[in-house]
Amino acid sequence: MIQLTNQNINRSIDEVETFLTESRSESGKAIKLRLMLEEVLLNYQERLGKGREFSIQKKKLLGRIQVILSVTGEGFDPFSGDGSEEFHLLRKLHADVDLVTDWSYQNGVNRVSFSLNRQQKFSSTQKTLIALFLGIVLGSVSYELPEAERLSLLENYIGPTLNTILNIITAVAVPMVFFSLTWGVCTIGDVNTLSRIGKRMIGRFMLSQLLLAAIAAAVCVPFFHSSSTGSSSFQPAEIYALLLSIIPDNLVTPFATGNTVHVITLAVVAGSVLLMMGERVSSLTLFVEHMNNALFYLMSGISALIPFMVFLGLFKITASGQLSVVLQSWKMLLTILVLFILPMLIYTIIVAVRKRVSVIKLIRKAASVFLIGLMTASSSAALAENLERCEHSYGIDEKIVRFGVPLGQTIFMPGAAMFFISISFGMAENCAIAITPNWLVLVTLTSVLLAVALPPIPGGMTMCFTILFGQLNIPFESIGIALALNIVFEYAVTGVNLFCLQMELTELAGSLGMLDLNTLRKS
Repeated sequence: MIQLTNQNINRSIDEVETFLTESRSESGKAIKLRLMLEEVLLNYQERLGKGREFSIQKKKLLGRIQVILSVTGEGFDPFSGDGSEEFHLLRKLHADVDLVTDWSYQNGVNRVSFSLNRQQKFSSTQKTLIALFLGIVLGSVSYELPEAERLSLLENYIGPTLNTILNIITAVAVPMVFFSLTWGVCTIGDVNTLSRIGKRMIGRFMLSQLLLAAIAAAVCVPFFHSSSTGSSSFQPAEIYALLLSIIPDNLVTPFATGNTVHVITLAVVAGSVLLMMGERVSSLTLFVEHMNNALFYLMSGISALIPFMVFLGLFKITASGQLSVVLQSWKMLLTILVLFILPMLIYTIIVAVRKRVSVIKLIRKAASVFLIGLMTASSSAALAENLERCEHSYGIDEKIVRFGVPLGQTIFMPGAAMFFISISFGMAENCAIAITPNWLVLVTLTSVLLAVALPPIPGGMTMCFTILFGQLNIPFESIGIALALNIVFEYAVTGVNLFCLQMELTELAGSLGMLDLNTLRKS
């Protein structure tokens, strides 16, 4: 520990900058991390005084760079929304860089960690595209082998290796979904906030996504042929039993069997209980936070297997002759585009009619945030602009904006739900899966729940497709194609999410009497 003086701060910042350079971090992100660290240190110096002590640890773990700052004194979260100028600067820096931050306070020491990906020769997208190309090419070349050898290769080597990778991802995915959602509920704030605004906001988020997903599923039904196998008759009792099956029988089985719907239900209940009990279970809440962070790092390391999994999946599909069937499914691609436009169109019309605003004005107001999401595929990159637009262009009350935008960018994902539904219908038709009423309810619920639980990390979409296909009995080999389509459409997914979030918050603010209609109707 050293004294919290300007000289020591400057020297420590220089050491961190040297460490980041030697660790091959991207120059632009390294500069912003340096600025954030310096701002946090100066903030602590101002709040706690120069007589305090601090230390900085520098680590490299699982392909990520971690800088840990420890400062003695009273507890203070530098990332809390206290409205200060320092907070707004930190928020802007955080929105512009792929950086994970965490604050905790224990035994009189503030602990702030910064985690950043190391620079790679090839980005994850480039690696996935290379794996996609090699899988198709080498899968086609495999037809030069004798048929017996080709089938033996698929059965004895490719298939088992692919299943092992999928099992590894699933093993981490299930507990990660639980701790991620539980911690997400805990970070809402306090019980009063949850009761007054949070309950209504979360309820609207979930209900809106369910309604949009149900409409999307209904739109898809006429365009996709159901398999001749399996019953397709409407069975009300079975639908009711399926809805009741969301409630788990016990606390252990969902984790042992990998039933993510049950795990998500348990996570929401557990998070709500921890939130209501508050300080009485602070140690348990801290444990949930640490487990969430630990699983985050573990999944970040496991994500290195994703390109290899894409290669194996595409190789198996191509070598087994299934790729040509999938490529002929032009309906799936068209459906994805239609379902992306559908929720934006519905929201725009609803807000324009109910608030008496022209459609053109609404589109102009939403354009900047939508384009950031569309061009970067990052909701974090659009956070600062989204906060600014919602408050000053739409006239939404600051209380809703400060709470609703960060929360909405985490759990309000209609674009992701639309993508999951369109992929599910396309793959079900290609794989001759029976599209029954039960299947429709399951794809609607699972798509919404996975969209809410989608973690913003490398491997997050792979995890969701693994769970989705497992729930719908779609062969896991199809994940390679789904991930390839995700590379193309992930930018649009983010844009749709952000566009719909602005409209949803406008409607919510209007229903609570917290919307300035004059601001909304201005050009």
